[in-house]
Amino acid sequence: MRERIILRLAGFASTIFVVALVALFATVTSVNFGHAEETLRSEHVAKIEKAIAAGAGFLVEQQQPDGTWRSKTYGLLKDGTSLTPLVIWSLPKSALTRAAQERGLAAMSSWVESEARTTHVRVLPQYPVYAAGLAIIVLSESEEARQKDETVVWRGLLKAHQLTETNGWSQDDSRFGGWGYSHDPPTRPADGATLSPLDEPNLSATVFALEGLAAGHRDDPPMKVRLSKALQFVQRCQNWRANAPAADEKFNDGGFHFLLIDEVRNKPGVAGVDGTGQTRFVSYGSATADGLRALLLCGVKRDHPRVVAARLWLVRHLEDGAHPGAYPADRAHLQPSLDFYYAASLSKAFRQLQTGDARHSNSRWATLVASRLLTLQRHDGSWSNPAVDVREDDPLIATSFALFALRNCLDELRSYSGGTAPGTGDPGREH
Repeated sequence: MRERIILRLAGFASTIFVVALVALFATVTSVNFGHAEETLRSEHVAKIEKAIAAGAGFLVEQQQPDGTWRSKTYGLLKDGTSLTPLVIWSLPKSALTRAAQERGLAAMSSWVESEARTTHVRVLPQYPVYAAGLAIIVLSESEEARQKDETVVWRGLLKAHQLTETNGWSQDDSRFGGWGYSHDPPTRPADGATLSPLDEPNLSATVFALEGLAAGHRDDPPMKVRLSKALQFVQRCQNWRANAPAADEKFNDGGFHFLLIDEVRNKPGVAGVDGTGQTRFVSYGSATADGLRALLLCGVKRDHPRVVAARLWLVRHLEDGAHPGAYPADRAHLQPSLDFYYAASLSKAFRQLQTGDARHSNSRWATLVASRLLTLQRHDGSWSNPAVDVREDDPLIATSFALFALRNCLDELRSYSGGTAPGTGDPGREH
C-alpha cells in the first residue's frame, strides 16, 4: 500500500513537472517567436527605408535646372507640367529631398500669375486635373504662406472641370459629377453629338480631383455638395447593386471599372449584359483601389456596404502584390501595365481605411506590396515597367508611384501595434 502511494505521488510529481516544463517551453517559445517576428519586421522596415532613400535619390538626380522633371521617354511628357507635381507628391520629406522639392514648388509657382488683383493659371498643364489635384496636395503640405493664392487657383480649375450643371450637365446624365482629362472645362455636347475621349470622366482623374478638393476643405457646406455630385459618378463605376436579381449577382463583385462605357479603356473588357440591358465591365485592381478611395473621400462610411464590398474585392485579390483582375487571354498583356499605379492607389486606400478606425489595421497588404516593390527596384534606385501601355516604362512615372506606395507601406508597418503578426492573417478581418 505504502509503495502504491509513493508510486502515485511520483507519477503526480512527474506530471506536474511535465506540465510546468511545457508551460515554460511555450512561454520561452512565445517570447522567442515574438522577438523573431519583431526582428523580421525591423529588417523589412530597414530594407524599405533604404529603397525609399535610393528611389528618392534617383528622382532628385533627374531634376532639371529649372526645377521641373521632364520625361526622357515620351515627348508629350517633356513639358515639365506633366510630371513635376507627381514627383514632388511622391518624394519623402527629408534632408535629401528638401531642396529639390523647394525648387519644384518654385517652378510650379511660375505657372500661376497674378494680375490686377486676380490670379490665374498662366501655363496650362497637359493633364490639368491631375496637375491641379497634386498641386493642391503638395502646396497644402508646404510651409510657405505665399502658396495660398496658388491653391485657390488650382481649386478653381478643378471646380470648373467637374461635369456639373455649370457646364450643362444634369443629374440624369450618367457622367454627371466626374472628372476627365479635358484641357478646357467639359461642356455637355448637343443631343446626338459625341463626347471627346478627353472629356469622358474616369475614376483616376476623379480621385485625384477629390483628394485635391478635400484637402482641408471637406467639411465646407459647398464642398459637401460638390462631393455628393462626384459620388453619383463614382457609384456608377462600381459593380455593386442593391437588391439585384439573382441572375445579375455574377456582375456585382464590389469592384470598380475605369469608365462608364468604353470597352477599350476599361482594360479587362466587358463582363456581359445584365438584366436591365446594361453592359457591365470587368472589375480590376487599380480601378477598385481608386473607387474605394473615392467613396471614402466623398464621405461614405467605412461600414457602408459599398465600401465593405470594394475592400473585400481588394482583399480577395491581393495575391502577391501584382495588379489583379480577370483579364481575358487577348488582354493579358495589359494587366501588368498598371502594376506601380495599383501599388500606389492600393496602399493609399488601405491607409485611408485605417485612419480613425483600428479595426481595419493589418499589415499583410503592406508586406506583400513592399516585398514585391523591393524585388523590382533597379540598381540606380529607380523602377520601370516593361509593360508600356500606360507609360510606366518611364522611370520617372514608375519610380514616383513605387516611392509613394513604399512610403504608405512603411507608415503601416511602423504603426503596427499588435493583433495579427506582419505578413499573416486576413487584412479584411475585423479585429
